[in-house]
Amino acid sequence: MPDPTQPNAATTPHEAESPVTTPLLDDAARAGSPVDAARTDAPSAPRGSGWKHVGRRLLYWTPVFVPMVLFAQVSFQGLRPALCEKERLAAAEVVLRERHARDVELAHEIQAHLRARQDPVFLERQRRLRELPTGTVVAADTQP
Repeated sequence: MPDPTQPNAATTPHEAESPVTTPLLDDAARAGSPVDAARTDAPSAPRGSGWKHVGRRLLYWTPVFVPMVLFAQVSFQGLRPALCEKERLAAAEVVLRERHARDVELAHEIQAHLRARQDPVFLERQRRLRELPTGTVVAADTQP
């Protein structure tokens, strides 16, 4: 087996000049490399700095925190707020149904008046009623 500290038998001259580094080398063999010197001399810098890093971490964990908050709300408050809202909406539904029925009835009445305004017989009766002298009593139509 070839010695990992010795250069490989290279096919190109460039490969023969660079020593082979493998994970099998111990720290003493790598101690003189400039890359290791740069790693040990530089202080370890955090991945992010300040609020920017905190914001990234919060966004990263948001999908976990949102369900936890919802679960905590249901656990501590129970279903009481939802049931109260259900009762309030049921009462509001009754009021809205009554208002809708009243408005539909009013719409039908208005449509009936509009149809009557288009009827020539009704218009003629209205014209004759306006031409009568004041104080005249009109008898209701009676059919035999």
